[in-house]
Amino acid sequence: MRWQWTSGVAAAMVLLIAVWYVVIPSNHTLQEYAEVYIEENLMQLNTHLDTTADSLQTAIDYYNHQKYREALSIFTRLARANPRIRAYEYEGLTQLQLKNYDAALVIFERMAADTELLKTGGNFTLL
Repeated sequence: MRWQWTSGVAAAMVLLIAVWYVVIPSNHTLQEYAEVYIEENLMQLNTHLDTTADSLQTAIDYYNHQKYREALSIFTRLARANPRIRAYEYEGLTQLQLKNYDAALVIFERMAADTELLKTGGNFTLL
């Protein structure tokens, strides 16, 4: 019984679509529809995309390939924008790799004094 009901609904939808195309003829080709859609929706991409994850991954790749100066500039920029992300910790670790011990100490002391970080048990936001 259920199979017959489903078949009936499917047949009715096919019939409805066929009638739609016969009753309401279109003077546009698929290419014209595509061009209109592109013009209305795809002329500019959204510029509010968050690239933090990509930047963080790029910096991690630099770090893993011992390109510490390149990694540091990205970690520093990301950490300044949001000290709750791992970039802040990674900035300190990169300073250690570059033997900038005083700079690393400042970062780690700032992290130790961060009461919000203490509340979360030291858990950073991954991004």
